[in-house]
This record gives sequence, structure tokens and C-alpha cells, in this order.
Amino acid sequence: MTQAKQDNYHEFNEHLFSNKNGFVYSYTGLRGDAKILYRKVVRGEEKRVKLVKVPTPEEQTKYIEEADLVIWACGYQTNKIPIKDQEGREVFMSQKVAYS
Repeated sequence: MTQAKQDNYHEFNEHLFSNKNGFVYSYTGLRGDAKILYRKVVRGEEKRVKLVKVPTPEEQTKYIEEADLVIWACGYQTNKIPIKDQEGREVFMSQKVAYS
């Protein structure tokens, strides 16, 4: 958490991304080259990149059509895990984002 805050990244909920000992879950956040690039953009060292947060495909279209290059940085979803009740019938769970 400290490293994220030092990078001026505050858009996260510490309770969702860390365990009771304060360790960040290893499968969240930017890694490797993506992290290096993000830091350079935020610090103003890399001026050729513009960070844009657009949640819907309709909003994304404008930026995609105007850009020379698009780096799609998004979250991920795990594979669907079938959950069954005590009689073996599948239980359908709801989620905010439609499973694809």
C-alpha cells in the first residue's frame, strides 16, 4: 500500500486489496513494464501517453478512433466456477458485469 501511495495512486480500497497483515494481494495492480510506464506518465516524464478512463465501449470509441496507438489496460475476470446446491442443481449468481 505504501508504494502505491508514494506513486500518488490513491484510487483503491485498501480493504479489498490487502489481507489482515497489510500485504497487497499479488494478483492486483500494475506489474513490470506497465507499472514503469504508468509511473513515467503520472510524473510527467512520458508525454506521448494520455491516460483515459472510459467505462463503456461507446465512450471508448472516440478515443480509439483519434489515437495512433491504444493500450487497453483493464481489469480481468476469473473463469466461471459452477456452484451447485446440495441436490446438484446449479446456483446462478449475479454480478455487476455480465459474464462473457
